[in-house]
Amino acid sequence: EVDLESLDAPEIKGGGVLLRVVAFALAAWCHALAPLGGRWGQAAASAKTATAVALFATPLQWFGVAFFLSAIASGGLARLLREAKAFQPIRAEGPAKHASSRTKTKTPTAGGVALVPAGCLAALIFTRAADPATNAVVVCTLLFLAIGFKDDLGKLRAKNNDAGLSPRVKLAAQVLVASAFVSVVAALSSADVAPVSTTVTFGFGVVGALWEHFLTGQVTGLSGITSLAVSMGRFYYALAAFAIVSESNAVNVADGLDGLAASLCAVAFVALGVVCLAGGRAELGCFAIAMGGASAGFLVVNRHPASMFMGDSGSLALGGALGAVAAAAGGWAVFPLFVITLVFVAEVLSVIFQVGWFKWTKKRTGEGKRLFRMAPLHHHLELGGWGEVKVVSILVAFGAICAVVGVAVAGG
Repeated sequence: EVDLESLDAPEIKGGGVLLRVVAFALAAWCHALAPLGGRWGQAAASAKTATAVALFATPLQWFGVAFFLSAIASGGLARLLREAKAFQPIRAEGPAKHASSRTKTKTPTAGGVALVPAGCLAALIFTRAADPATNAVVVCTLLFLAIGFKDDLGKLRAKNNDAGLSPRVKLAAQVLVASAFVSVVAALSSADVAPVSTTVTFGFGVVGALWEHFLTGQVTGLSGITSLAVSMGRFYYALAAFAIVSESNAVNVADGLDGLAASLCAVAFVALGVVCLAGGRAELGCFAIAMGGASAGFLVVNRHPASMFMGDSGSLALGGALGAVAAAAGGWAVFPLFVITLVFVAEVLSVIFQVGWFKWTKKRTGEGKRLFRMAPLHHHLELGGWGEVKVVSILVAFGAICAVVGVAVAGG
């Protein structure tokens, strides 16, 4: 039996440090929100809407309980999958050192089966499973988990990373789930159970206020400076479905290095939770923060060198959950979501540009050329000589900056 902890020893310390930095930083952020926790037990923390569900506990407790549930469940699942030799097939097109790594070729996958339900369970506990919109987000997340697990199962059975669901079938399933979810959100809004604003607000929040102060010497909340509102009506739900599917695939693309997707998701979920709390959708904020805690808890087994990968089970579900939270919150949460997840966006764009440039140059010159050493972006950096932990640390640092800016521009 392979002792994973004895392999790739030089970077074990870096992976452990990353886990501690992400977990403690996010826990501190949640703790900073605690003074308002009592009010969330009765009403939302903002005047935009009133919450109908009596939450209990504080954001730190939402985060902490989900963290420990995820860490315990993930550790147990990792042992079971290792005994079953359910090892992740390595992508042939990836970096050569991944295929030759003794750890990566002997690392179980489908860790999302433990991580995702842990976050959902914590959210249901703290919202008392009484908020229809949050319950719908939970169901949507679990359906994306099912799609990912079906894909992982096919790869494991065939022992081939190209097996599993075909891209078309996978995309069709994602679109179907996202469309059904936004239909539920629309129905809840029409019934005035969970009203959703279909006006997409490109808020500039704190940034806009500073700019206004620079121009006028005072801050009065001039809408022309602090925000730009676009009323979309029914088209909002099409945008929401697109966002859900896009985020799901974006996280999937970013899941290529130990701890990368889990760390970025942990940061993004907590930031999105803060946005929802400030916007008066406290129950959705609770779900997001709980999923952030679960993502951070997964790092216990996913930090470098990983004892388990999340697989499509985790990445598709986490991305779908990010999009679903913003969709259920309303148009004012869409722009902050985009800013918060800019690292995921960059990862997807690197693939699109790489493929597009290769095809265009091949058509014009007969020889395809590449913009990057390898796509996605994290492999480009890795092949540039950066160690895996360094790549993950740098991208997570950028993700944290995006998260802070995303919160700052919310609610313009």
